[in-house]
Amino acid sequence: ELGTKETFMIIPGSPGVNAVSVREEDWPLTIRSWQSGDEIRMRYGTKSVHRFFIDRHIPRYMRQSWPVVVNASGSVILVPGLGCDILHFSTSPDFNVLQYLL
Repeated sequence: ELGTKETFMIIPGSPGVNAVSVREEDWPLTIRSWQSGDEIRMRYGTKSVHRFFIDRHIPRYMRQSWPVVVNASGSVILVPGLGCDILHFSTSPDFNVLQYLL
């Protein structure tokens, strides 16, 4: 469902690092806060969400509410600001998840 939530916004798809395309087998999708051990499979290899926070100097208070999109099998398929995994990239994405920067 498109709309505004407390710490993020879901909008119609447009290409970028906040975009993702989903398939029928991905449903139901879950948008939750990141958890220790979360990883996402990027085209250059697997990336730890925690390492993304460190690399981008994301403050600890923002990490607590940073959303990740998880598919039915429990795989992280999108981390706003980092991008989607290799299997969910397309030039015409279904939706974007935007993290509010407080």
